[in-house]
Amino acid sequence: MNLPKAQGSVGGSSQVTVGIDPESNFFIGNEPVAREELEVKLQALLVDKDPDKKMIILKADEMAPTGATIGVVGMAKVNEWKIMVQTKNAK
Repeated sequence: MNLPKAQGSVGGSSQVTVGIDPESNFFIGNEPVAREELEVKLQALLVDKDPDKKMIILKADEMAPTGATIGVVGMAKVNEWKIMVQTKNAK
C-alpha cells in the first residue's frame, strides 16, 4: 500500500487497522473484507474495548477513492470510534 506523505507523521499501532487500496478494496489488518461487512466486523472487534481504546487506524492508499476513505471516517463517527489516518513521513 502506498500511503500518502505528511510532515510529522507517526506510525501507529492500534486496536484495529483498516486498509483501503486504490481499487476500493477494504482490509482489516491484512484480511480482505467486503465493504458491506466492514462495519459489522469492526463493531465485533471493538465491542469489549474500553471506550478510550475504541480506535481504528486508517491506512488508505494515496490513490484510494476519497469516497471510500470518507465512508470509513463517517462509520467511525457514527460508532463513536476514534480514528487516526496513518501516513508515511515526508522527506
